[in-house]
Amino acid sequence: MIQEIKPSVLKLLCASLLLSVTTAYSTLPATDKSVAARTDCVLDMSELGFRIESSRYSCYWIVSSVDPTKRYALPPLPHIENSTCPGYHFSVSPDGDWIIAHEKLYHGANEVWLLHRDSPLHYSLAFPSFSRAAWSYYAKKSGKPFQLDYRYITRVGPWPQKGVVIRLTLYGDHPQEEPVDVALNFNLNTRKFSISEDQTTQYY
Repeated sequence: MIQEIKPSVLKLLCASLLLSVTTAYSTLPATDKSVAARTDCVLDMSELGFRIESSRYSCYWIVSSVDPTKRYALPPLPHIENSTCPGYHFSVSPDGDWIIAHEKLYHGANEVWLLHRDSPLHYSLAFPSFSRAAWSYYAKKSGKPFQLDYRYITRVGPWPQKGVVIRLTLYGDHPQEEPVDVALNFNLNTRKFSISEDQTTQYY
């Protein structure tokens, strides 16, 4: 008799498989040219010495512009199994030390990750989820928890040309919650959020 697999168990299996595949790729020798043959350029940052590539297994790589055999897999991004619009959009800070990865989960919801550079071609997650960390901060600060299961969007403003503060806008609409439309600041040095004094609505 075939037993039905619970959705929660299936999601766990999918996440484990994704982690296994990404880990396997990240341990390949840097000189393995077969990896380069299976990847496509997603974002060219040659002025910073690298580019971001993706493979058919949904793995993402930081690749040296000078020597493409030098590459390092980005850490797997959680919640990918929830997306009906798979694929990421990347934004790199002017100095190349930070990367923002954005994924549309479905109409009216998205997920955002923030990655920091540890070495020339290696980045790690600053938070398990940058957008959820922002929502959690707002909930604690305002005393108004918000359910992230309907419409919730995190918009990240342009990278600062000077200074270390980036601006985020949280927008939420839920049948059982008060609507949210609030601006936050995030300090890249301290890795702390704050409520922005400028609450002018800005859409990026």
